Amino acid sequence: MIHSLQLEYTSADISFAAPLSYNINFQAGNINFLDLMNLYPFENLLYTITLSGKEIKNYLEYSYQKWVNKVSSPEISMLIMEYDENGKVRLKNMHFNFDSAAGIIYEVDITKGDGERVNIKSMADGTQFDMNKTYRVAVSSYRASGGGDLLTSGAGIPFEELDNRVVSRMKDIRGLIYEKLKREGKLSSRKLNTWKFIPEQLVLEKMSIEKEELFQ
Repeated sequence: MIHSLQLEYTSADISFAAPLSYNINFQAGNINFLDLMNLYPFENLLYTITLSGKEIKNYLEYSYQKWVNKVSSPEISMLIMEYDENGKVRLKNMHFNFDSAAGIIYEVDITKGDGERVNIKSMADGTQFDMNKTYRVAVSSYRASGGGDLLTSGAGIPFEELDNRVVSRMKDIRGLIYEKLKREGKLSSRKLNTWKFIPEQLVLEKMSIEKEELFQ
């Protein structure tokens, strides 16, 4: 939903966004502003920045290395997890830094190591993705200011250069969700199917086990 919203309001080429949550469900029915606070708890504005194709690839590599292991043997989990003080399994790193992308078609190979997982195949419309081309990318203000280190440690952009990459600033993302809700009368989440983990059979096997561990 956030990817679709960001692309709609900015007309950017690509959107970066993290999961809103990994353990919240909403039942069908009326939605109030408190529901929106729970759905999108962050005070973020919607920004558009410029990144090269290479920076986009490096950004995604950095993101996925924070939540996906290199599965080189059967005993290694796909997700990077740990045990809390009560012995319950949880994600080791914060889920709000687990960015994925929309606007491009790509695969993430869980058998590969850092810097080698992401294979960008094309733009979402089938045109070529160019490592040397400059793209307009929709992100949150938190991310645009260096939050999560994805632009600095990931894309390799010096912190002092980040502000120069910003080409537009819009209102807060929660407010845009509310506008869309008022205009359309409902909120829906549409699968964009622009990326996936591979090898698919191994991913299915791992996720069936790890979902139970995370949500028990």
